[in-house]
Amino acid sequence: MKLPALDGYVLWLLPDESSETELRQPIERISRSLNSSPFHPHITIGRVPKLEERQLIQFLPEIAHGLKPFSITTRSVECREKLYQKLILSLRDHPQVDAAADSIDQIFEGEFGKRDDHHISMLYAQIPCENLSVEKRG
Repeated sequence: MKLPALDGYVLWLLPDESSETELRQPIERISRSLNSSPFHPHITIGRVPKLEERQLIQFLPEIAHGLKPFSITTRSVECREKLYQKLILSLRDHPQVDAAADSIDQIFEGEFGKRDDHHISMLYAQIPCENLSVEKRG
């Protein structure tokens, strides 16, 4: 499945190596079984306008400043109608994620940080939720 392009850049928090492996394996298994595109596990922390890559790269240390490793807690597994959020693990709020969103807003002088609905996507797909055995929400 070819995924549509997005405008601008989406900024992600990435898991440590051991958590990445733990999350990547089910993402790849689910994607393979449903003929979808696998992707890196992540939490989206913001979406910024398109600019030159070198400009964005210079801001990354400032966005990451003050972030320290932290653990997340899942709330539920959900199926949604959105392509990039078909099957997700919804997360409890965490101050580190909010701090990253605050940094993004300050650096890019606008409301670009993601402050709600934090989750880890497990499947990108255009499959109706009815065809998956997960409760549909949103």
